[in-house]
Amino acid sequence: MAQCAHCGLAISLSPHHGTFLFARHGETKLNKKNRVVGSIDDLLTREGQRQARTLALSLKIKYAPIHLIVSSPLRRARETAYICGAHLDVETIIEPNLRERGVGVHEGKKLAKEIWPLFFSRDYTPENGESYTSFEKRIRTFLLSYTQAANLEKNILFSTHALVSLMVIKCVKELQEEEIIDYPLPDNASIICFLVQNQTCS
Repeated sequence: MAQCAHCGLAISLSPHHGTFLFARHGETKLNKKNRVVGSIDDLLTREGQRQARTLALSLKIKYAPIHLIVSSPLRRARETAYICGAHLDVETIIEPNLRERGVGVHEGKKLAKEIWPLFFSRDYTPENGESYTSFEKRIRTFLLSYTQAANLEKNILFSTHALVSLMVIKCVKELQEEEIIDYPLPDNASIICFLVQNQTCS
């Protein structure tokens, strides 16, 4: 280890990097009906449980070792995380900031095409839902808390949700709202992967 003379941050001289893996939870009852879930605490279907087991196997083959699993507090994400954790023999901790965005009046309903772009508009807050600004701030706070030096050589699985995963992409890539709208909605139990590493400050 070395210490940066400018900021005092401990910097690893190892060439190794870590991997942050963002997995959307397995299929839920509302997913199966093509309805918006949001903050509804929906459960996995049997297919969703199977997807979680398949996810765990894929992680074991491609990304082992997984050092930690961090989950949204919502049950569909927790169940996905616990299934993966049991297969990988890895601890799961709960991170409140990974919860899905609450979209209020749209929850439990089929999503109209004209509504989808509004979810990425700073000027639109769903009735009884979380504002875009609050949601983005929450995800940026989460990212800042986990991109500390101690985590940057670990392989960490984050069990989370579709809108959270898209917001992570937006924040990491510094995209504009109109750019992230065109990204496909992540499939159930799919993975978005980021390589992370320690770097000296400028």
